[in-house]
Order: sequence, then structure tokens, then C-alpha cells
Amino acid sequence: MSKRVRFSIVIEDPHQLEVGSGIKQDGLFLIVTKITKVEFVASRAVLVSGYATK
Repeated sequence: MSKRVRFSIVIEDPHQLEVGSGIKQDGLFLIVTKITKVEFVASRAVLVSGYATK
């Protein structure tokens, strides 16, 4: 059974991440299910937060 977890990741291009994408965080491979927030933190860095399943 899948467990829903929150994630936050910093990336350079917001087009690199979308619903259904796989990311690795804390040694776990997560599948993005919902993006809740996108923030520009630097000229080339974007902070993306949301929900994913393990």
C-alpha cells in the first residue's frame, strides 16, 4: 500500500518536475502526486513543495 508524504525540493528548472515524476529524497524514491507551492528562491533556483507517494 502506498503512503502519502510531503516533499520539498530545490531545482533549477520548474519544468523538470510535474505530477507523475519520480524524485529521490531522504534515500526514498517518491512519485509526485500533487504540487502545492512553487517559490523562486534565487535567480536560477526554484523551491517546489507538495505531496508524493512512497
